[in-house]
Amino acid sequence: MRNRPKETLGGEFSPINLDPSFPVHGPLNVRRSNKPEIPAHVHECFEIGYCHEGHGVFMVEDKIFPCKAGDAFAVNNRELHLLVSSPEMISRWTFLNLDPAGLMAGYAPSTEDVFETESLSGPEFKNVISSEKFPDICNIIFRIAEEMTEKKKSYRSAIRALVWELMVMLHRIAPLKPLPPDTAKYKNIERIKPALKYIASKYSSLVEIPKLSSISNCSITNFRRIFKSAMGISPQEYLLCFRMEIAKTLLKNSMLSILEISLKSGYHTLSNFNRHFKTINGISPREWRRKNKAF
Repeated sequence: MRNRPKETLGGEFSPINLDPSFPVHGPLNVRRSNKPEIPAHVHECFEIGYCHEGHGVFMVEDKIFPCKAGDAFAVNNRELHLLVSSPEMISRWTFLNLDPAGLMAGYAPSTEDVFETESLSGPEFKNVISSEKFPDICNIIFRIAEEMTEKKKSYRSAIRALVWELMVMLHRIAPLKPLPPDTAKYKNIERIKPALKYIASKYSSLVEIPKLSSISNCSITNFRRIFKSAMGISPQEYLLCFRMEIAKTLLKNSMLSILEISLKSGYHTLSNFNRHFKTINGISPREWRRKNKAF
């Protein structure tokens, strides 16, 4: 694993002290609400996680992923990330940090390149791993956490075997040609980090551009420019995307009515929610729920 200068990582730097002889840290069992308890952050190592209970969304750089119980998560050492649970929901996760290359040094062929994590990032990499699409990957991450928790005889050997399998599987679903790191983009994300956290915690309320620009210490014009450069879309479009992912997560995983979901997602009228939802997804919320209901 190659370390990067802290200033190029973006977000809050949260160091993890890995034991060089066995560079796996955790498991960390956490509960998350819809109010981000910790800011968007990066580590100097690879992170994996498993969702045991609840649902919500993960923000990874300019990507927004719905997540639910049974799903897993993987992020490398250069992507800013933040977890937010659905409204009035407590989600339960297990996270682990590790250095795959360091862990497998001396145990795998030196020519093996599946332990690098640089390619497990970028706009095309899906950091949240769906349990429906990739149950094997989710199960491997669950088993790694289980082995680290129970620490049975020869657990280190078991973890090395599981990590080897995990990295092979992750590289099979990774983009073939990942884009190189964009230092300018990371600097811009760092500038708008307060706005991203504000959106994540206040999306169900009125979110105004002057407030976002103020907490980011930017003029409104400059804020719009920096935000578009960092995230690829305008602040208004990003807010709409975030609300849509919250709405779809609730439609799929809850018994709430369409009206309740529209209000919890930040829409103050059902007609406005229905119109926006159909414009973005091509079908009504009711039809989308019928096709995607988890239970």
